[in-house]
Amino acid sequence: MYLCRAFRPGFGRRWRHSTNGLTHTWANAGPICDMKGLSNNKDQYIKDAKARGFDETLSRKCFDLYDDYRALTKQVEDLRSHRNSLNSRMKKLRTQNDREEETKELLAEMKTSKHDVSMAETRLHAVSRDLGQLSAKLPNRTHPAVPFGSEENAITIETTEKRQFDFPIRDHLDLGLSLDIIDFKQAAKGSGRSFYYMKGSGAMLEMALIQYAMQTLTREGFLPVLTPDIVREDILERCGFQPRGEETQVYKLHPQHYDGDGGAVCLTGTSEVPLAALHMDRIIPKEKLPIKMAGLGHCFRAEDGGTGRESKGLYRVRQFTKVEMFAITEQKDSDECLWSLVQIQKQFCQDLGLPFRILDMPTLELGAPAYRKYDIEAWMPGRESYGEISSASNCTDYQARRLHIRYKVPGSAEKAIYAHTLNATAIAVPRVIVALLENGIAALLICFLTTFFSGQNEDGSVSLPDCLVPFMGTSVIRPTDSK
Repeated sequence: MYLCRAFRPGFGRRWRHSTNGLTHTWANAGPICDMKGLSNNKDQYIKDAKARGFDETLSRKCFDLYDDYRALTKQVEDLRSHRNSLNSRMKKLRTQNDREEETKELLAEMKTSKHDVSMAETRLHAVSRDLGQLSAKLPNRTHPAVPFGSEENAITIETTEKRQFDFPIRDHLDLGLSLDIIDFKQAAKGSGRSFYYMKGSGAMLEMALIQYAMQTLTREGFLPVLTPDIVREDILERCGFQPRGEETQVYKLHPQHYDGDGGAVCLTGTSEVPLAALHMDRIIPKEKLPIKMAGLGHCFRAEDGGTGRESKGLYRVRQFTKVEMFAITEQKDSDECLWSLVQIQKQFCQDLGLPFRILDMPTLELGAPAYRKYDIEAWMPGRESYGEISSASNCTDYQARRLHIRYKVPGSAEKAIYAHTLNATAIAVPRVIVALLENGIAALLICFLTTFFSGQNEDGSVSLPDCLVPFMGTSVIRPTDSK
């Protein structure tokens, strides 16, 4: 956070141009945090940040630094004003004769004043720098309705009926191997643990899910976007992710592959990040909001799937494909937009025939950027539990401040204000395939279901949900199709 523009790194290097009505501005500025706004309800913010798992000491240190910043800002302004008044006096003296002694005294006073201003500016610069570095680690505000605590305290908004089976259930890994559509063994030899091949009809199923999601979102007014898989490290940080530390799940590229200006670059864990960066450093005309994008990208996460039932197979992998929804809205519209994104996610589950529940996530599950977050979990019989397949978050102005995304009415005298950003999973392909295979909509040797659902076939084939048939070119996957 650089609260005084004179202390933003690279201040003075600016450019502006207009493309398709969007105005770009750049000052190579660091992230900006609304310390003034947070100070208006300091005690509540400190309490909320602590409830989210953030160190109370960090919050209090930021507020102390902000108090120092305001005091030093006032001091610098007063000293500059005094310096300017001395300069004005000197201009008058130079027009008068026989005032040498007074001029000499004034010059000495001006020298002292110049030194005082320089010292105060140096202190202000240091405090602004420290405040910027620390406040960048602060979380967003918290919606007052968010439940307190850990995942167990999530509030269930809606639950659909789970399917009952009267015979042993096979998990997705067993089913995928039987169909020969998934191969972890060879992937481990070539790429390492927690990587996989999708083969034959399995590969076609992944592409069908992507096509279904992208076409559905396009009809809903989303702009399809193919995103880069590599992003700058500082963009990850501005979006609220932590690419450093022992617990990070971010893959960082070797320094020899850094970009031209020497900045660190990483493999992104979600296309939310490059979608947010697409509009960074822009002032968006108000009438163009909301901006809704459907991003298709690969996600890389340095986490180990392990061998336990909770995480084995496709549930937790190191690379996967995901379709992500991202929206930029006016401040007043973000709450409504969040719920509309959840309704789209709900429709995906219904189209795919997945039993699911919608959860209002508690404070410890929000991370840094989310103001409020909903998760959708699908019932996965092979795991004997629900598993998260999508989430939706309203990040309010948290990311927009750090990425300098603003909006205003073109030509008006009104000041541009920070937009709100939201993100939501459309299709996280591997986990959706887990739920499809294990629930019977695309199940091998699972069960007889009602005529609405696909059922067991004697030849071991797999029936597909209707929404995927146009993209698969068939309503059935047979074991021989993938060999």
